[in-house]
Amino acid sequence: MMMVGTKRRSDHAAGNSSPKRAKQSTSDENVFRRTLRRLGLHMSNGCSYELDLEQAIFLRRLTASLSDSNEELRECFLEGLHEHIEDSERLQQSVMFTALSNDCGTESQDLAGTRCDSLLRLCLSVDSIQTAVVAMMLEKLPEFAEDDASTQTVDMPAVIITQLRWLDRVVDPEALSEKLLEMITVTNIAIQREIVAALPEIITDSQHENVAKALKEMLFEDPQLTVCILDALANLSLSSQLLSEIRTSVMKILPSTQSSQLAVVLRFLLHSVVPSNAVEIIADVRENLDLASSTPVPVLTSTPAISASHTAAGAGGAGSDEGELLAAQALHASVRFQKCVGDAWLKVIEQMPTVGKHKPLDLLLMFILHQCPGRHKGVEALIRSKCRDGLFLPDLIEQTFQSHTQALQEYFSSIVSIAESLLRSMNDAVATFAETLYQQVFLNFAIFHQQEVIGALVTHVGGGQSHEVDAALSVLSSLVDTQPMSVSPFVVFLKGMLDYLENLSVTQLRRLFTLLSQLAFCGDCDAGHVADDMHIIIRKQLTNSKLRYKRMGIIGAVSVISAMAAARPGETEAAMTNTETSSQPSTLSGQTYEQTVALLDMVRSNCVQHPLAASLFYDELTAIVCRGRLDMKILTWIADCVVADFQDAFLMESESALPQASPLELGLAYNLDVGDDGSVAVNLMPLLAKVPAPSLSARMSDQACPTSSLISMPSHFSLLQQCEKMQHSQSLEGIDALLGCPLVLCTESVMQKFPSLPTEQKLRICASLLLAINWCREIINAFATQEDGEMKGKVVQRLQNITHLEQVLERCLAVTPSFVPPLAVFDEDIAVKSVGDVISSIAAANGTGSAGSGGGKRGRKPTKKKKAADDAAAKSDDVLSQQDLDGSIAASVPSSIAAAATSSSSTPTLPPGTCLLSHYQACVRELDMDVFCLIQHTCITKKELDSQMHTKTVEVISMQPPQLLLLLSDLRRKLNHILPATVSARGSFLKAKHRTPPSGFTLLQRFKPAEVARRVLDMLPWLCEHVEWAHEFLQKLNDGNGDDDLDDASFAELMDCGESKTVREIYRQIMKIITILLSWNGLSSLKVVRRDIYRAFAARLDIGESKKSQHLSFLASQSFQYLQNFSTTLPDLSTATLLCQQLQVLRDEVDTTALSAELSEVAGSFLQKEWPSEKKSTKANESLVFLLKLHITCAEDPLSVMETIAGKAAPELLSEDIHQTSLYPTLNRLSFPSFYRCLLHELVALLRSQPAPRAADAMEVKREQLTKLQLFVGVFYILINLVKAFDVRPVLGNALKYGRMFVETFLRLGMPVLDSTFRVSKEDVQSLLKTLQQSTRSLHHFSGHSKVMKDVVLTNHVPALKKCLEAFVFRVKAMLSVNDCHQAFWIGNLKNRDIQGEEILSQTPQQVDDAGNESDQQLSEEGSDSEDEG
Repeated sequence: MMMVGTKRRSDHAAGNSSPKRAKQSTSDENVFRRTLRRLGLHMSNGCSYELDLEQAIFLRRLTASLSDSNEELRECFLEGLHEHIEDSERLQQSVMFTALSNDCGTESQDLAGTRCDSLLRLCLSVDSIQTAVVAMMLEKLPEFAEDDASTQTVDMPAVIITQLRWLDRVVDPEALSEKLLEMITVTNIAIQREIVAALPEIITDSQHENVAKALKEMLFEDPQLTVCILDALANLSLSSQLLSEIRTSVMKILPSTQSSQLAVVLRFLLHSVVPSNAVEIIADVRENLDLASSTPVPVLTSTPAISASHTAAGAGGAGSDEGELLAAQALHASVRFQKCVGDAWLKVIEQMPTVGKHKPLDLLLMFILHQCPGRHKGVEALIRSKCRDGLFLPDLIEQTFQSHTQALQEYFSSIVSIAESLLRSMNDAVATFAETLYQQVFLNFAIFHQQEVIGALVTHVGGGQSHEVDAALSVLSSLVDTQPMSVSPFVVFLKGMLDYLENLSVTQLRRLFTLLSQLAFCGDCDAGHVADDMHIIIRKQLTNSKLRYKRMGIIGAVSVISAMAAARPGETEAAMTNTETSSQPSTLSGQTYEQTVALLDMVRSNCVQHPLAASLFYDELTAIVCRGRLDMKILTWIADCVVADFQDAFLMESESALPQASPLELGLAYNLDVGDDGSVAVNLMPLLAKVPAPSLSARMSDQACPTSSLISMPSHFSLLQQCEKMQHSQSLEGIDALLGCPLVLCTESVMQKFPSLPTEQKLRICASLLLAINWCREIINAFATQEDGEMKGKVVQRLQNITHLEQVLERCLAVTPSFVPPLAVFDEDIAVKSVGDVISSIAAANGTGSAGSGGGKRGRKPTKKKKAADDAAAKSDDVLSQQDLDGSIAASVPSSIAAAATSSSSTPTLPPGTCLLSHYQACVRELDMDVFCLIQHTCITKKELDSQMHTKTVEVISMQPPQLLLLLSDLRRKLNHILPATVSARGSFLKAKHRTPPSGFTLLQRFKPAEVARRVLDMLPWLCEHVEWAHEFLQKLNDGNGDDDLDDASFAELMDCGESKTVREIYRQIMKIITILLSWNGLSSLKVVRRDIYRAFAARLDIGESKKSQHLSFLASQSFQYLQNFSTTLPDLSTATLLCQQLQVLRDEVDTTALSAELSEVAGSFLQKEWPSEKKSTKANESLVFLLKLHITCAEDPLSVMETIAGKAAPELLSEDIHQTSLYPTLNRLSFPSFYRCLLHELVALLRSQPAPRAADAMEVKREQLTKLQLFVGVFYILINLVKAFDVRPVLGNALKYGRMFVETFLRLGMPVLDSTFRVSKEDVQSLLKTLQQSTRSLHHFSGHSKVMKDVVLTNHVPALKKCLEAFVFRVKAMLSVNDCHQAFWIGNLKNRDIQGEEILSQTPQQVDDAGNESDQQLSEEGSDSEDEG
């Protein structure tokens, strides 16, 4: 029939119809019209067709007339219909609704004018002609392929296809679907879309599978049909297997999908997700989806309007942004209305193990999920975890905002909510993430969003939490520095932070005043009124008599001065290259100059009678002078009016008579300019003698002293030398006499009788020694960068003076318990303890205090005094006592000072290795970062010249180990503060105690962490040289241990000598510095710095030029080999842990199996080495556990390593004569609980990391999984049995805790494997269950023992464990029932027993833990019965 219709149409189109054929066609059409008219349908040209009777009656009559018995009439009717629709106008009428006429009869009079189906739709309702009519209609579609749709009033293809939708009955579904698919291949794209979109509403359910397979093939043929095909497939009823195949095909085209089609593709993929396959599908979607591939990067400017215009003007930007928004909406809808999809996204993102694996899409999904109800806490917790692990870095935020700016604006509320929550975190990495989030929102979003960001940050500042305020001010400072004009419209909000001044620390005050000053003087009229408010507040604070408010005024005034008198571009560079400043023109206006000078003079006049305030003023001025931000006129005024009186206040002629303060005899000490005429001396003791006696015991800096107070001397000199450098091209030749001048201190005779001196005189001497140390530190800060060789030699000598002064002061402090050192850090509120209090804290922490101080019941929280003692002990853990630093002493130093201090018989007992000065960092002046350039000076030649500039003598001055250790310890302390490590990735296994951040980093805060890292990078070659020297030194000592002439006592004495201890401490400090640098959480974002670090390590290896490569992975592997060479001479276990942390960072960079195996061997060698005996502490256990974890996780076969330790090494401890194992000497009775916990933890973690079994896996894969499960269960069985021999409380608690975790994980991952392999490997499954049943029975015994012992901590684990065991029993029963082995399973009761298997007597033995008893007995009987049946 189809061929006939097609032939007639083609003949008619060719114009070859004969008169006979035309007459036949007219006859057929007349039959068609007569039949319809007779049945009640009237067709009139130009009007809609009308029915004389109801539609149902008409269809019944038409069906009867065209029944199979009237075949001739049916043929003529079809011919007539075909001829009728050949005309376009009649075709259009045939697809339009018909209507009931007014003459339809009395019964249907009320329905007159009602719409009825079209003529073609009525014909399709007749079964006998439906197939022919369908073919007739669909064959009309190609005729419209060339028509212009824009010129047509009616979309005929769409109307024709609409006639086929929702038919009450389809006579031949297969022919219909085939014809529709055939039409897709011969029509244009518009008609194809119409057909595909209508397929689900046309075809029957029986044809869904066939049509879906055909549409799946079309996905790869024409991308323009992707959207409509996926829409159609989403509405078809498909089997799970076919749906999986289609999903796989769609996943292949996802990476190349256009932005405008992404939403539909995502909607299809996520619509078919069910809980069983959600994780797998989401993982594939995440892997193949890249929203940024077709989205242009927005242009970031300081003005939001400009940024918006750039974005709108981008080529294709609007279409891409719209597609991105639709895709984000599709993701949002899927996670909101399908819980399994949201859970799967969270799980997939959580399982990303390394930094480079995360994409901007992950962060976008976090924001989308956060907007879903009920997911706020889960999303925030996951982001915190990722930040702590170092996986979510600021770079990821920047990439996300650059890629998805438009989509992110829809989730602004979620982004701000997340940032608010994360900014309150105590963790630096989490807070940094929140800071970057705020910055990117402000830089990329509109002005309304910017206002919300500023308001949120101001709220954080008023929150009161110190870490939260620091983070908020950091964001605001960064925004003001980079985008001042964008921030200035919101200065009204920022000005409100002035109400919170009393709640801010000095560092926070400095930041706040700095950013407000920058806005006030940035030139924007909107921010100009802030200057007046700041002047009012500063004046009030400066005139206040309380030091707290005066400090606020000083910081605010100096910040305003820095902004008002800022040097213009080029002026600072000119000052650095010219020695005379008078010739340098100033760009500062006269009015501004007068205002600045007036403010400076006001600050100076209000601080003159307050030493601490004056010292802070000098330090703040020094900071802005050092940054080069002052106009030269202001700098000259400071040099002439502020620091000009330094010489009169603190210096004296060395040749003049020394004033004697009886009975203290004074002399010149530490003179480096012996023989020079006209030199000066620092007048320490004479000025100190003028301080009243009460001031010494109550901290002399608290009293109002004259201008010449020694408290402000270091700060005063610091300002002096900075002004000198800025005015004379960084040269200090004008004040070089201060470098070598002597200090007026007590003579040898006074120091010899120091222990017998009165307390007041002891206090003066201790204060003079501390002031001398601070003076030498400031001298080194000033002259360390000078290029003159003589100055370099004197700087090294000053380092030697510091080490000697610290050594003497340590011994003097030990016999002066009432001494309270004066502050040297003036920008913080620090309460300094007396020496006696510090000694008591240290003694209590080391167990040398009173008998009752260290006791206490188990589990009770320590008192405040005990906490203070613990903190004091923690601070002194890694500090070497200066008594062991046997450094060289200058010839001018009285040699009897140390001897006199040592001879005291009244010195309190201090633990060995204690450094009192380490507890007084706030009383010692901070070393500048420039000082560490001295690390490279291993040998300096000093030339003393006579008056004729001829060489007189040559003296070699070298950097001795004590001086090197002094620099390295300070550098390590600075790096530990400014370069935080990633906590979980680089930290220890156990949680570290939270400690308050130490003080004394004012100079360090001038630098950004990246700048400090680059400075350390420059020092790295010299650090490597020093650590290699220490390595060789210790290697020789180790080699000497094998010498027959050297007995053990002599070798021990050699190792304990002062020089050996110093070298080992240098070794330890350098390893700490390298560890801090490599573990810094910001290093991953600085690829160039990271490469340079690895290059510096690789350069130490002699590998030949031909093998060198600049690839990052190669450099990292070479660095690994270099650092691994130090593993043979490490002094202690803590240093070995540091080396493993370094190797772990490098292994992560390369991520190869070979390096992992080497790292496992290194960690194992440390565990198999017998280290010097150390006192049991949490720190030692952390080191052991970290090394054990590394040894297991990096091994090629972790289960084999765990089996060796648990099955071979640990049983050696069962013998009472053996205190440590031969395989692992670090495993002893004291360390066994830590080893046991780590083994169980890693076993559970390794089991959880196994891939989840899938039904599609081959049987060989399932058998391999079963074999691995047997190994897991075997190791678990060994570990559980060890509890019977080591039944101490920590071991028992870990067995209960991790035993439950193991069984739960086995239920989730192991039981599906047993289900699928039970029939083919029945004996293996039975053996596995029997072994596991013995372990679960032991766990049940442990539970009963815990209840008998009435230990609350242990019994807390029992309910969850019993529930898990019960779930395991019923899960095994279900598996046996499915495999027709239910008769091998029966339920019984076990007796309650303790760890050793003894029965626990009870009045109600059958009622105690009945569920748990049933669990173990069921498994026991199941195992034996199953074996019998097998």
